[in-house]
Amino acid sequence: MKKIVYTCLIILLVIALLFSAYFMFWIHIPAFNRESELNQIRNEICETNNYEYMGYFFEHRGNEIHYIIRVKINGVESYVAYDEALNLISYVQGSVADAVTVKEDMEERFDISVPSLDVAYENDRLVYYYLNQTSDMVRYIYYDLVSGEFVKSIELH
Repeated sequence: MKKIVYTCLIILLVIALLFSAYFMFWIHIPAFNRESELNQIRNEICETNNYEYMGYFFEHRGNEIHYIIRVKINGVESYVAYDEALNLISYVQGSVADAVTVKEDMEERFDISVPSLDVAYENDRLVYYYLNQTSDMVRYIYYDLVSGEFVKSIELH
């Protein structure tokens, strides 16, 4: 009887070890490396251009990859957009549209709940961006960052 219990215990421990190894090597380490890579990109942009980082960094993957960062440039809060080669492609300095007003308009227009917005680069301008995904549809919603006006919505079924 003790031999069966001992064998079952060993099998359970081996299964737990295999699960832990799978989680570490195929989930945790790649996610950690990706986060580290993004932090390195953000830091390189800020250090190269003498920006003061203001706590917002977003990698937008549309047709191309863009990095959007909220920074202070000469004491003025700004959003800057960089392409994958880390070239400046757009920026907005000063005040932007109120995110709460944009969220309310999105919720009313599309009958959805919007917990938070991201800033992206689409149609050659900085925009508020929200991805709404349901079981049967994906909707990308864009509003102009400066004016807060609706730009476009893309639905994929």
